[in-house]
This record gives sequence, C-alpha cells and structure tokens, in this order.
Amino acid sequence: MEVEKFFPEIIGSIKIKYTNQQLKNLKTIAKHLEYQPMYADAATDKKEKNLGKGETSTLIKCLDHPKLPSFKETLNQALNMFTKDVMQWNTGAMVVNSWYNKIKPNQDTEIIKQKNSIITMVLFFEYEKDQPHLIFEKNVKGFEPSIKTFNSFNTTKAALIPQPGTLYFISSNLDFKFSVNKSKKIHNNIMCSTMPVGVMGADTTTLALNVNKDQDMYKKIVT
Repeated sequence: MEVEKFFPEIIGSIKIKYTNQQLKNLKTIAKHLEYQPMYADAATDKKEKNLGKGETSTLIKCLDHPKLPSFKETLNQALNMFTKDVMQWNTGAMVVNSWYNKIKPNQDTEIIKQKNSIITMVLFFEYEKDQPHLIFEKNVKGFEPSIKTFNSFNTTKAALIPQPGTLYFISSNLDFKFSVNKSKKIHNNIMCSTMPVGVMGADTTTLALNVNKDQDMYKKIVT
C-alpha cells in the first residue's frame, strides 16, 4: 500500500548567538516585568491568577526594550531565513509583538492559540533539565480509535524538548502548550507573533497592513 502524507506540520529552529551581556539583560528583564494570566477565565471573562498555570508579561513589545538593542533585528533576520529558505515564500515576515512567558515550578500553561499571527516564534534563551517541553496536540473530533503502535500519521500528541539558545518557528495555526515545569527554578522564554510583509492576498488584517507601513525596518532585514 502506498501512503502519502499531506500538509505536514513544520517546526523549524535556528541557534541564536548572543553575548554574555545580552543573556544577562534577557534574564534581568524577565525578573522585573509584571505578569498576568495568559487568558481570561471563561466564566468571568477576567484574567484571574491560577496557581497551577504559567503567566505572560503585560509588556507585549519586549524586543523593543532599550537593554536589547538590535536583538529584534537579529530575530527578524532569522525569521526571514526560515520563510525564504524553508517555507519558500515570495513575501517576508516581521515580528509584531513579543512577550515573556513565566512558568514557575509545578506549573504548566494553557493551550496557546495564536490567531493574529502567521508564524509563532519561541526563544529559549536558557533552558535546564526538567524545565517545560513544548507539547503539540491535534484537535481530535468524533471517534478516536484504539491505536496499536503510534507513528507520525496517527499520533495526536507530540513533545519537543527545547535546546538552550534556540529559536523555534511554529505555524500559528498549530496549537501547543508548555508542559509542567519539573525543575526547581522559574522558567522564562520569549514568544513572538509575526505578520507577512509585502503581497499577502485578499484575506489580510488591519494588523498586517500596519506592519507593512514599516518598510524601512523590513529593508534592513532583507538587505
């Protein structure tokens, strides 16, 4: 029997080089930010603290912090490499928002759904043993047969163990979460939403159009 795999989900990664001072700044900023629940409670529509769930920074332009000069440009260049070389896009992409995630020991996170983004980026600027993994789940509807042996076709859940100093590219239509932090230290990472730049077709958004106003930044990325 011949089997063809249609529409595979692609998760890319690239090592990011930064100085000891940049790493120190990344960690210092994480400690001094204010954090809030990732999502509002379904019943109250308010962001109420949950001791078992990680949080996200209230600041959503973290890469614009004065202690991180040119760091946003570095991540944009990595994103441009991924969209051009792997995805083979005729258009580019840019970081729109960037925030820190904070996951304390014995916490995991809600399932993360990035609606206003095309590629979600997660930067693990540091990572230690037993800290959260990336967990991906397919939304299975209807019947769910018993499976004898799991493979890439029938599995509904997969885990990725992050590497320190690595930037991950995740299609924003793929839901994921961070697993339980089994270490004794608080785990922080930076997550970014992105939008296409250039020709995007008819189904675009106001947010995407606003990104395209910043053509000078985009020129610096691709040249």
